[in-house]
Amino acid sequence: MTFRSNPRRRATGRAFTLIETVLAIGIVSFAFVALMGLLPCGLQVFRKAMDTTLEGQMVQHLVGKMSQTPYADLAGLQGQSFLFDEAGGPVAEGSADGIYSANVSLNAQPALPGSASYANGGLTGVTITLMRKTETAQPTASKTFVTYIAARSGVVGQ
Repeated sequence: MTFRSNPRRRATGRAFTLIETVLAIGIVSFAFVALMGLLPCGLQVFRKAMDTTLEGQMVQHLVGKMSQTPYADLAGLQGQSFLFDEAGGPVAEGSADGIYSANVSLNAQPALPGSASYANGGLTGVTITLMRKTETAQPTASKTFVTYIAARSGVVGQ
C-alpha cells in the first residue's frame, strides 16, 4: 500500500511564510530592545528607592540613640561621624563595610519652627547629614535631616 500526497492539498495548507516569520521576529526583537533600554533607568530608580528607605532607617537609629542618651551628655555627640553598611546597619569607625556616613551637629539654642523666638535650654536641635559612598569611594550628594531632642520632664540636667 502506497500513500500519495495530494499536491493541491499541500499548496493550500495553512503555514507561515518566511517573510511573515522574519517580520514577526523583527517586531518582537524591536520591542525587546526597547524594554532592555529601560533596564538601566529602572535600576537607577530602584537604587534611589533603596537609598531613601535606608536613610530613613539610619536616621531613625541615630535619633533613637540620641533620645536614649542623657540630655546633659548630648553635647558629646557634636561632630561625631557614624558609618553604616549596605543594609543600613551600624558598623565600626574605619570599617571597609561602611557605605553610608552620617555626621551629627547639634544646636543648643535652635530657632523654633514657625517662630522668630529661640528655644529655652530644654531643647536641642539635631542635624544629621547622610552621604553614600560610590564605587570610587567618592561621596555622593548629601541629604540633611533635622530633628529636636527635648530634655525629659523639662529638666535640663537629666
